[in-house]
Amino acid sequence: MSLNLLRTGLKRNRSSFSIRNDFNKTWVCRGSDVNTINHCLQQRNAVKLPHVMFLGETNAGKSSLINSLLKKKQLAKSSSRAAKTQSVDLYGVNERFILVDTPGFSFAKGKLSRLWEKEFFPLIQRYVENCGQNKLRLLVIVQDVNQQVKEEDYVLLGKLRQWDLPTLLVLTKDDKLFSHRQRILRTNNIKTAMDFDGSHIHYTINANNPKGRRARRALARFIDDVVNASDIAACHQLLDKKMPEQKAPRILLDDNE
Repeated sequence: MSLNLLRTGLKRNRSSFSIRNDFNKTWVCRGSDVNTINHCLQQRNAVKLPHVMFLGETNAGKSSLINSLLKKKQLAKSSSRAAKTQSVDLYGVNERFILVDTPGFSFAKGKLSRLWEKEFFPLIQRYVENCGQNKLRLLVIVQDVNQQVKEEDYVLLGKLRQWDLPTLLVLTKDDKLFSHRQRILRTNNIKTAMDFDGSHIHYTINANNPKGRRARRALARFIDDVVNASDIAACHQLLDKKMPEQKAPRILLDDNE
């Protein structure tokens, strides 16, 4: 079902959505190698399900975003300590699709940087190759809107483009911005530094904030679209329409801004 149909007001049964507002049935598999991942998918009878992969820098709010999206407090390993996620974590969601959490990347000199280059990124590459392009429907890049894009981030994004995956940028921690002008400036600076002209969504995990709830619905509905798309080409077409958020700064704006 296209995103446009989701906007027409046609009613759907809640259970027909890939991500639900009340309760999401999930299972978890944490894989440190491709064989473990394959075995888990076979055991869960989930080999044919489409995948949506989340990738972002350490402490960008990736795990918190996943918990917020699925309305699970501690499903993904969320922590103030960098690199809490150290495996490719697969979350089966409502028997509809696999949400994939990956280790956060870090290029600061030290142990985390070495782990990323020698272990984490090679593992992610093997997962992507093993998964197959048509099964991996969407790459979600998670970026803290308050942080600058570093040169190493730009280099990594160049590597990711070689996968030719439909890609959505999610800008987290949006509630820490003070004004509409600041939001626009940050967004433009980030996308320019990334050399990224695709779709983006502003996101805050604060469920008590109406803006946060609207952002969650926008992301959930977009994922629902790509999960139900016929193939990877259809997913690319959805993103080419620049939906749901080349209108997206408005999702999180106050009426008086």
